[in-house]
Amino acid sequence: MYFVLQYTENPVFDFGDTRSYQLNLDDIACEDVSFTLGDSMSLYYKGTLNRLLTKKDLLELLRTHESDMNDFLCEMGFIEAQLWNHSYCNQ
Repeated sequence: MYFVLQYTENPVFDFGDTRSYQLNLDDIACEDVSFTLGDSMSLYYKGTLNRLLTKKDLLELLRTHESDMNDFLCEMGFIEAQLWNHSYCNQ
């Protein structure tokens, strides 16, 4: 499953009728989630997907940009989250 980290009013994906979930990142085990800066599939097909970020990687990256978080998120466009365990959506 693909998610966008943090709510956005700008549609990132146009998949038609979609569901909306709000999950607390603190409640998700590190091995159950990964992240990319931008659209993972677009980056993959362009050949520019360098690596998936772990939860620890992402939190460290966000900490280093804490003072300019809005600028950082605008520059990235969005942060995509890949959820590898669907049981979180059943809670």
